[in-house]
Amino acid sequence: MEKVIHNAFGSLSEFKERFTLAAMGHLGSGWAWLNISEKNLKELFISTTLNHDHPQMAENRTKKTFGLPIFTLDLWEHAYYLAYKNRKADYFESFWKIVDWSAVAENYRKMAAKFD
Repeated sequence: MEKVIHNAFGSLSEFKERFTLAAMGHLGSGWAWLNISEKNLKELFISTTLNHDHPQMAENRTKKTFGLPIFTLDLWEHAYYLAYKNRKADYFESFWKIVDWSAVAENYRKMAAKFD
């Protein structure tokens, strides 16, 4: 998975930074996603969605954010407010400490296998 992320973003730290920036820039309830492009299974991209939307919803095709999700972060207030209040950056920093990269890699393999 590290090689795939490196190819897409330059490095794991660059990916984390870009993912965190996308999450920080998202206003309101929703999700941050790491997706596989439906057009190129070797291409990864980051997106955010509002409320209960997800990257495979039809309207995301017109926004060019349609993807096959393999990794997500809950941006709803209930996910962080009790522990972090309005310190979302601290929530994101803690999140990176618990990511199961082997599960992300497995999600990538399973999703890509569906389209081979």
